Amino acid sequence: MGATANFKILNEDERYTLLGDTDAIETFLFGEDCDFPRNVFDLDKAWHTIHYLLTGCLETDGSVLGDAILGGRELGPNLGYGAARLLDPQRVKEIDAALRTVDLKSRIEAARPDELLLKKLFFVRELKRDATYLIFKFERLKDCYEQAAKTSSSVLAFLA
Repeated sequence: MGATANFKILNEDERYTLLGDTDAIETFLFGEDCDFPRNVFDLDKAWHTIHYLLTGCLETDGSVLGDAILGGRELGPNLGYGAARLLDPQRVKEIDAALRTVDLKSRIEAARPDELLLKKLFFVRELKRDATYLIFKFERLKDCYEQAAKTSSSVLAFLA
């Protein structure tokens, strides 16, 4: 199956509730009887390729663009692929501003498909062929951060 990256915008009350009771994260995200998270922005399995195109690396690097997918403070239990990660409103604004400067299409065109790192990505069959899908998912990521930044909200990111 594989991990998908998900992002949930949190208002201030939700943020403080989860900070006060990190064990409640799983119920908050999935409810009592649901296998799928509710009301989230979903990057599907394209997250790893998008992260690579943003950062040039496979893992988290602490940069603003790197934090867009893999950053944040870990909260709560392992959800299958690690704990959820909380990005505070200030970092959300920084990520939003950085994402608005990225032309993902140009980065896809500039990538060399024979690069060793590209061969290790979770979601690469043919980078150029998958460009439309990757750009669509990247636009969803930008929408999430833009919406959160406009309302000074936090973002909870998690792989599930």
